[in-house]
Amino acid sequence: MLAILFICLIVFGAISLPIGIAMGLATMLCLVFATNIDPIMVAQNAFAGIDSFSLMAIPFFMLVGTLMEKTGIARRLVDIASILTGDTPGGLGMAAIVASMFFAAISGSGPATAAAIGGIMLPAMIEQKYSRSYSVGIVSGASIIGPIIPPSIPMIMTVGVSVTKMFTAGFIPGFMLGGGLCLYNYFVSKKRGYRGNTVTMTRKEKINTFKGAIPAILMPVIVLGGIYGGIFTPTECSVVGVVYTLLVGKFIYHELTFKKLKESLVEAAITSATIMIIFGPATTFGRLLTPVGGGGGGPVYAVVPASGDGAHLEQDVKGLLWLRGGELARFTIVIADGGLDGTGRAVAAALLARGQGIVLCPAERLGGDIKA
Repeated sequence: MLAILFICLIVFGAISLPIGIAMGLATMLCLVFATNIDPIMVAQNAFAGIDSFSLMAIPFFMLVGTLMEKTGIARRLVDIASILTGDTPGGLGMAAIVASMFFAAISGSGPATAAAIGGIMLPAMIEQKYSRSYSVGIVSGASIIGPIIPPSIPMIMTVGVSVTKMFTAGFIPGFMLGGGLCLYNYFVSKKRGYRGNTVTMTRKEKINTFKGAIPAILMPVIVLGGIYGGIFTPTECSVVGVVYTLLVGKFIYHELTFKKLKESLVEAAITSATIMIIFGPATTFGRLLTPVGGGGGGPVYAVVPASGDGAHLEQDVKGLLWLRGGELARFTIVIADGGLDGTGRAVAAALLARGQGIVLCPAERLGGDIKA
């Protein structure tokens, strides 16, 4: 079955099908020719995969990134980074890296970071005689810090792991990556004669620049401080970021217009939809790759945690049931009865009545050979 899955995926990739469509078609053909599972489960599980409260943060973080670019917040972050790096060898490259780290701590998106910082820094670097290929390489390399320094959209999309803990784990790798890029940029720029910002600023001009950028600098403090302070969840944090950006862009920087807001909404919607189109089929594709089986011939259990939501409980169980075909036939679904409400219990009772290897077990009794 897995051979069919990967052969189809390789063929579809070779003919340049979009990755989301390639994974969806590969999964569907695998189910048709290698199992007795109804292919409709591909669509159902794709929708179930993106039906998550955490994933609601993605369009809002994308909107934060586009709004920062349109309202001048990104430009002010670049100005601060330029002052910090000065006229040292590779100063403009370092400014791009530092600005990307600032931006990453707000948007959580690599594409948004590349678009916002690259649109400002690339022309400036090329004007200062940086080679075009090197300039693009530095900006592209710095943009990958976006998904590492929290908040991070890929971390939000990771299922089964605490988002807050993943955010905490992303700080050190993100800063190490940024520091490593700065060192590389310094030595290469010193060898090639690339300089930093050649415009001399007085002390008063630097102070005024810092003052003007305070609202932009405060944004990651508010967003990340709210998460780690337990004030709001990562999803709520994305909405707070949008509201803060709108207020700063309209009432402090006075650069937000209806046209810019419309453009930001459209760009964020397109980018978010692209991510979801990939993530939905990827969820279904991943179900076929997940090893549901145990050694030694004993029974294998898949535990469905009771969230109290009857609709999601039923969807979770259906998603596991379709894995019972073909090579993945031997397991029992255990509903962990820990927090079912009235609707959830009614759904559980209906599922138990089907006699399809589904059992209801108190959450505190789960143990032994049961695998979550």
